[in-house]
Amino acid sequence: MSDMIEKFVIEGHIISPPVHRTLDFEAIVALSDADFAKLYLELMNGYRDKDGWWKEGKIPYCHECHLVIPEPAQLRRYYGSVMHPDCFKRFYERNGDETGVMRQYWERVARLVLDSNSSLS
Repeated sequence: MSDMIEKFVIEGHIISPPVHRTLDFEAIVALSDADFAKLYLELMNGYRDKDGWWKEGKIPYCHECHLVIPEPAQLRRYYGSVMHPDCFKRFYERNGDETGVMRQYWERVARLVLDSNSSLS
């Protein structure tokens, strides 16, 4: 796990591939836009690096439009569903019902603009 992600894992929780982490969302939503984008991209890269997506025949398809999601920068995850950024925005507008910190988190995810040239440094 990267140092950046590790800073946001709540102590005492089991850390396994990206889906099963318990993250400190209050600290995450307090990040600057640039750091939030870096962290989110790093989390999405985890699906490629740890789960083998985009290799070994594990190509993710969008839950909404059913087209291939070509790279981690174009991946948005919402409680197990995988979507393109624009599909996520529409889906979240229809279905998002979180409040408080989780609402802030998902609204920031909806506004994210990432590309494959985004830096993780």
